[in-house]
Amino acid sequence: MIQPWAIGEAFEAWWTQNFGVLVRETIEEIPGGWLSRAFKVNCQIEGESKTLFLRTCKSKVGGYAYASDRLQTFAISHEMYERAGGPVKSYGIFGMNTQGKLVDNLFAPDLEYFHVQDFLKWFSLQSEIDEYRNQSQLTELDIARMYDVGKMLAELHNRPIPAGTNTADAVRRSQREVFAHPQITLDVLAAYPSNHHLLGIDTGKYQYLEMMLRSVDVESVYAENTPCVPLHGDFWGSNILINDAGKPFLIDYSRIPYGDPAVDVGNFLGVLAFDALTYDSPAYFEAAHVFLNAYFKYRDVADPDIMRRCVVIFFWIGIIRMYPPVFGDTNPEKLHVFDQYIKRCYTTGSIILNFHPWK
Repeated sequence: MIQPWAIGEAFEAWWTQNFGVLVRETIEEIPGGWLSRAFKVNCQIEGESKTLFLRTCKSKVGGYAYASDRLQTFAISHEMYERAGGPVKSYGIFGMNTQGKLVDNLFAPDLEYFHVQDFLKWFSLQSEIDEYRNQSQLTELDIARMYDVGKMLAELHNRPIPAGTNTADAVRRSQREVFAHPQITLDVLAAYPSNHHLLGIDTGKYQYLEMMLRSVDVESVYAENTPCVPLHGDFWGSNILINDAGKPFLIDYSRIPYGDPAVDVGNFLGVLAFDALTYDSPAYFEAAHVFLNAYFKYRDVADPDIMRRCVVIFFWIGIIRMYPPVFGDTNPEKLHVFDQYIKRCYTTGSIILNFHPWK
């Protein structure tokens, strides 16, 4: 594992080559994600203090088994930051070899890649969403926040995609990326114990895969008429920060640069819905409705079928929420609720944002 001091030296050299003189003061490793390491760099640039954020992929399995996978992940994320035009700037990617030295050729073998972004100290929306579990309804601040989040996503989805894009193919690709997500649909589902009472070999694993694939196949027929938009790719509370003025902005763009807007909408609604079922709190469903009202208000294109297309995303979120290594050994009765909820959304052909939809 490359040590922070070596990463700091390589980063300083890379920045100087590309942008001019940078004086690195400190570098420290900070909590990263499930699949990544993260670092905060304090530095001086042209006499002004600046803090930058570096992240690297620590996973070397599944969808990140090849170095080219890891480079592609950061390259797509960099493109998405550029396209979104938010307050967080992405500066690029540098590579280090196994000796801890900067390598100019990003296609050289055996490299560790680092994505360089602005570091902002504002707090995560997820910290507020986590409080919903103790609430029977949203506060006025919660409502305003969810409304702003819906508006923000609509504005991202209203931005242009690259000229000449085959929009139908991009929509199909984004839907398939969800179905074939290497860290969730494939690796996680494959890692369920064979005797798991819902997603074991003889219980429901292959039924889930079949239903997901059927959903993707159905939506493929409608791809010509499905909006194609810039995406975030991992849209949920931990990737939404709140600035000093109380307004949301996005970080950690991921994997899918443009395609079906249901990829983002379904991900956000899925997290809220499964939290509602986990904690028996109606505040999460209320938040989902506020978010959707704002999203639909500010979208510049009507999209009446988006709730149907979100269904495949709910399978994806559900697989994670029922996975013991991530969320612990959840009560079997609660897992049954999750399972029934997903299947009811599937048979209904739309996301259902209320309690006990199978009754």
